[in-house]
Amino acid sequence: MKIVDPLDKLRWWKIAYTVVALCAATATGLPAQTLTALYSFCGPAPCPQGRYASGALVQGTDGYGYGTTGLGGANPAPVGYGGGTVFKITPSGKLTTLYSFCSQSGCTDGEYPLGGLVQASAGDHDFYGTTAGGGANPCSPPLAFSGCGTIFKISPSGTLTKSVRHKSEESGLIRPPETAPSNPRTSR
Repeated sequence: MKIVDPLDKLRWWKIAYTVVALCAATATGLPAQTLTALYSFCGPAPCPQGRYASGALVQGTDGYGYGTTGLGGANPAPVGYGGGTVFKITPSGKLTTLYSFCSQSGCTDGEYPLGGLVQASAGDHDFYGTTAGGGANPCSPPLAFSGCGTIFKISPSGTLTKSVRHKSEESGLIRPPETAPSNPRTSR
């Protein structure tokens, strides 16, 4: 018994023509793509809203976009450019600065959040991020920052929880930022 393939009866050029015609019809049927800048960060310091947006913008469960700027904010930071910010932005482009880093003495809350944020999928839906500088522990060898960085937690309304853990490079001990445990664990 011979199996007949219906495409065998069509010539190759008819198949190619049909494919090209379908692709062209699909492309012309799509709307034109446009890029719209929702917000432009400021240039020269001071920049209370932040400058140099860093990391990816993440959409929160509330529909807003959340992100960080590596510099700027309400606090000057040690080098005078601001310690960076966490912000939220509406789909229409209204930006709200949720937190300005380096608001604590010695920038123990962190400075220069150069990465993006991630949002917890359960519980309070807070955001987590990191800073390149600041924190409670000095770096060895010393860097231009005031510390070795932090891991922070921030609520969608802008309440910052201090870093989850700090690591002291000199001792290798991992400890919570507020109190040292009586039996510290090593990081080895």
